[in-house]
Amino acid sequence: NETIKQAVMAGMGLGFLSLHTIGLELDNRLLAVLDLEGSPVVRAWNVVHTLSKLLSPAAEALRYYILERGEQFLADQFGRHIPLHALDLPR
Repeated sequence: NETIKQAVMAGMGLGFLSLHTIGLELDNRLLAVLDLEGSPVVRAWNVVHTLSKLLSPAAEALRYYILERGEQFLADQFGRHIPLHALDLPR
């Protein structure tokens, strides 16, 4: 990710990265998110673990946080960088 960011900032072309990887650069106006048709690309993430082992209390707390509050956390942290049309995407 860092190599792609540096190449784009050096004027070598465009990059395609997850929004959470460029938050600092967006906040400092070093990069910009383009409003392109078909973007953003929305992906599903999965929380996985081995069923044969119990999760530690810390791991279970992280799992719970991701599943219950992760989406809101990402929206709070990075939503200001998402083009407005993207906020109306069907889920």
